[in-house]
Amino acid sequence: YKSGKTIGTYDIWNTIFFDGMFLIALFMKVISGEISTVSDYAKAGFSYLISLAGGLVLWAVLRKAFMALKHIEAVAYKGMDEAYSLAKLPVRFAVAFKAFFGFEFEGINALRYLRCATALVFVVAVVQIVVLLIKNSAKLSVKLASLVGLVLLPVGMEVVYFLSTSSEYQVDTLMLYGDIFVVLFPVILIQYLEGQTFSENLGTKLLKIGTWVQIICMVVVGVGYIYLDNAAYMKASITQEESIAYFTELTTRIKSCEGFEDDMEIILVGWDYLEDETMVDISPQEQLAGIKLEKYPTFKELVSYPGSINFIREHLAFGNDKVIKDDDGKYAKMPEIKAMPSYPDDGCIRVIDGKVFVKMGQEE
Repeated sequence: YKSGKTIGTYDIWNTIFFDGMFLIALFMKVISGEISTVSDYAKAGFSYLISLAGGLVLWAVLRKAFMALKHIEAVAYKGMDEAYSLAKLPVRFAVAFKAFFGFEFEGINALRYLRCATALVFVVAVVQIVVLLIKNSAKLSVKLASLVGLVLLPVGMEVVYFLSTSSEYQVDTLMLYGDIFVVLFPVILIQYLEGQTFSENLGTKLLKIGTWVQIICMVVVGVGYIYLDNAAYMKASITQEESIAYFTELTTRIKSCEGFEDDMEIILVGWDYLEDETMVDISPQEQLAGIKLEKYPTFKELVSYPGSINFIREHLAFGNDKVIKDDDGKYAKMPEIKAMPSYPDDGCIRVIDGKVFVKMGQEE
């Protein structure tokens, strides 16, 4: 329960994904004969639920203690501070099932061959489950109970979609740890099937062929992920280098502006509307086209993102308290600013009334 002991909100994803693992464990106990009654199934499920809840409670207590010790406050992350609306719960179920059965996994399987291979792995796994249940000697009621648990497995894998009903809440790639069970569960099924004896018939032969297809698909997915992982890191590195070069030029032009003094306020105007036709986007290149992960923005998205002032501060050591963004559009309404061209055109940086104004863009 290491995940339940971590402090950050981000790490709580790891803990809640144990519910998918618990559902798989319940099914395996049924087909192995460890659970023989519905009552035993319910007791085992309840014990798992208590373990999961215990990890979450421990995380919450340690988080609260750490925040008190360090005198920090939690931020409103993705709208998760808003009240939960039970009326929207059915919608969240629909979203979770759609996300699972689309097999795209928020950009992880952006390429069609990965989605198809993952879908084949899932379909064969369903057949394997049916075969194991038919072959198993457990009571029908126990089998049905285990099936109910497996029907809920997609929800267990995609439980992150239920954490908030806020309109601001968005699930991104790095929150989908639970989807790994799409590949791990079939591995468990294959291992269990290896220890079973089947009479030789057409059904058995088709099951073997399907299992080999499943194994090949998992290998394809694994190799595909390795390639895309490396491509994603390369893309992130290139994007960072491009951004550092872009902002280095921007800071150089600010400091070389006529009349600039280092004690002046620097006002960044219209950052939300930055439109620089000189920027080149590397994403469409064939080697990087499959990288659709939300955490790896394109170069254009990064430099035009208002929060990039933090990037400038952390990577270029530029931007003290006197460097501010015109968030409310107060300065953008000034006649002098309206008359200025937008960055990077000549005249986009001017000293006006003892302040340095950088016009990044203008609202249409």
